[in-house]
Amino acid sequence: MRLYRIFIDNTEVGITVYDGMTFNIEINHYRHIVGVINKKGKVLIDDNTLNSEERQFCTSYKKKINDTLKQVVKIYNSVYSN
Repeated sequence: MRLYRIFIDNTEVGITVYDGMTFNIEINHYRHIVGVINKKGKVLIDDNTLNSEERQFCTSYKKKINDTLKQVVKIYNSVYSN
């Protein structure tokens, strides 16, 4: 497991990566997005508990969040892969 926290406009975004490609993105410790990154690097969402305001936030900062997620996955894979 690899946890990374960033702040965007005073909002805490926690990104946790499990087993390389499964992730959890948590907004302000309350609600989250759970998903996987497929082999082509596309982010696929399995579960989303965000409210409309948090969804709008994620839409506004989608590129920054996705880029950070992919960076954390890359670090995870380089450290934990055999």
